[in-house]
Amino acid sequence: MYVVKQNKKFFTQDLLEQAVAEQAAAIEAENSGFDEGGGAAPVLSRKASDLLDGIFRILELMYSRDSVYRDDYRISVAQSQVRRSKTAAARGGWMGKGAAATTLVKTITLNLWCLNPAVCFDELKGQCRSIVLTSGTLSPLVTFASELDVPFPVRLEASHVIVPSQVWVGTLSHGPSGQLRLT
Repeated sequence: MYVVKQNKKFFTQDLLEQAVAEQAAAIEAENSGFDEGGGAAPVLSRKASDLLDGIFRILELMYSRDSVYRDDYRISVAQSQVRRSKTAAARGGWMGKGAAATTLVKTITLNLWCLNPAVCFDELKGQCRSIVLTSGTLSPLVTFASELDVPFPVRLEASHVIVPSQVWVGTLSHGPSGQLRLT
């Protein structure tokens, strides 16, 4: 993807807006089911449309506000092998005794990770009048507010409600049956 700056506007942003408009047109055509000629309109499947919608949403967040959040994303590619059982039809229609036939399938997964919680919270802080955050694990609130990039003028930070004498920490070496099975 080439990003060239011209008149303080990115060509990538223009391409993104064009792609979003084309996707919206494809979704509208899918919902209508037919084009003006009377035949079936070529449309994307729902799964492909949802995938593109997610990608465009991430690109929109990355390049909004003069690309301030662009560097907060990372791409991860993971390769794994998974055993999948073959269906009876794939085995020739016969169901045999014993273990089900399996095949080893290689899966490659592409992940786009947002490493900054302020990216998603940015939209909320401009649209909401009040935000109430409650949790037992948000303490200290100073660091939490800095991660969200939002000043909280009113804060209530209570002390722990559990007395130290009520906490027990230990390890289990075996269960009631003599074995320790972890799932």
